[in-house]
Amino acid sequence: MPNHLPPQASQTLEQALENAERYFQSTNDILGVFAFASAVACVGTENPKFFAIITAVFSITAWLQSFWSYRRQLKMLRNAGIPNMQFWPVMRRSIVAVFGWLILGLVLSGFLNKYGFDTHPERQPLTYHSSGTPNGAP
Repeated sequence: MPNHLPPQASQTLEQALENAERYFQSTNDILGVFAFASAVACVGTENPKFFAIITAVFSITAWLQSFWSYRRQLKMLRNAGIPNMQFWPVMRRSIVAVFGWLILGLVLSGFLNKYGFDTHPERQPLTYHSSGTPNGAP
């Protein structure tokens, strides 16, 4: 934290840093874990994209509700030149949320389904006869 600030501004920055810590904690613990768990749940359904859309809309709404109260303080910290508040450090500190949203995005786009990572979700996995030959094999 810059030492050239008046005491009142320094206290305001300290309070904003504490609030930022709470923001990162809630973003990771609540929204990131929720997005990941929801993505895993969506994958197990017959229509994962539909349920992923519902989950994404709900998650974005919840995140915006949470973020809105911290927005002004996070902007103040960025403008004060606090290195931890720049884009990449914020992404690193929100890694759980980023990962949860990434997995949800993969489900939403159809690249992750109940068969794993697949660019062709309509393709069924091979099943095997008792003789050892796969069904659908030429």
